[in-house]
Amino acid sequence: MKIGFHLRGDEGGGVRSVVTTLSEQLASMGHELVFFCDREGKFLPDAQALGETHVLGLPAPGDLGMTIFGRLIASPMGYFRQKITARKMRSQIDRMLLANRPDCIMGNSNQSARMIGDSCRRLGIPLISCLHGIWPYEHSRLRSKLFASYLNKSHRVVGVCKRAVDSLERFLKVPTGVVYNRAPEYAPNAAFGEAFRAEHNLPEKTTIIGQFGRLDPPKGYHILIDAVGKLLSEGKDVFCVIGGCPYTPEEEAYVETLKAQAADVLGDRCAFPGYMSGADFFGAIDIFAHTYLGEEGLSIAILEAIQAGKPVVAVNKGGPCEIITSEDEGLLIPSGDPEILAGALKRIIDDPAYSRKLSAAGPRRISEAFELSLWADDWLREFDAAIKEASGE
Repeated sequence: MKIGFHLRGDEGGGVRSVVTTLSEQLASMGHELVFFCDREGKFLPDAQALGETHVLGLPAPGDLGMTIFGRLIASPMGYFRQKITARKMRSQIDRMLLANRPDCIMGNSNQSARMIGDSCRRLGIPLISCLHGIWPYEHSRLRSKLFASYLNKSHRVVGVCKRAVDSLERFLKVPTGVVYNRAPEYAPNAAFGEAFRAEHNLPEKTTIIGQFGRLDPPKGYHILIDAVGKLLSEGKDVFCVIGGCPYTPEEEAYVETLKAQAADVLGDRCAFPGYMSGADFFGAIDIFAHTYLGEEGLSIAILEAIQAGKPVVAVNKGGPCEIITSEDEGLLIPSGDPEILAGALKRIIDDPAYSRKLSAAGPRRISEAFELSLWADDWLREFDAAIKEASGE
């Protein structure tokens, strides 16, 4: 099967990990891969290493699509210029898809449906829109229906967790499915962990609490800093690690804010090592804290942490609730409250037996419910279903 992926091209964090790991599995099974990237960005080298890659030259989401009617009011001439640009882009997309026609395309949520949904429908190419995130409750009914209208250009909508589909299902008119994310398998790098402790003069008794991923405000890293500060004020021997990197100027500004907060609250008891491999990060930490401020999809970082045998404290909203189903597998807490987070972390620190229980039970949960070797087969079933939908079967 020739499988297409439509992406922005500048993906980072979880989406990048998902697409890379899944693509490697599909390629190892003999499937041909082709990537359609809207524009050049951080993910492009990964795509080029995995399969044939084409840059569509499409604008960022805010430059087209949902803003087009607003531009009619603000500038009628601008509106008509944009309509002409959109028509040219549709022709460009049609030519690209015809020249590299895949059997099915997995697209990145509404961006794919908005930009190439019409072309796929017109050319009879099956399109799956993948919901990596969860549509917020607070959005208006009108905005939800508009978002769903883009998804409804697909032949099928697949969420990375059940909650992702449930959040929009009443507005969707196409079949839906769920394929849980999986995490790449690797062993924590113990040698890196030893070197990290030596670099920061941390004895074995110091508990290193960490979080990593894309450094953007919704991830709530500032909550972790305040929680670790509270533990320090109570005399706990703890150290905080925030791994990962920003991808936009706004995120870079957020990181500077985090560093200033850490210097004020934690002093020298915090490190920002930048980008780290998962093996290095989980070789360095003792407990993983997930502090997302809203509802996140199926967090790759949580899967990796549990799989690596690290006790996890996560928010009790969205995808984490589908990963951690009991206190034998991890702790779920409300988001946005440093005191509650500090209390959960303290429970694990103060009870070594419970910590060991989590370290043992978590990996069993991942191997039973999120088996990596079955991931590609799950997606191939969704591709087959989309092909049948497109053919009218």
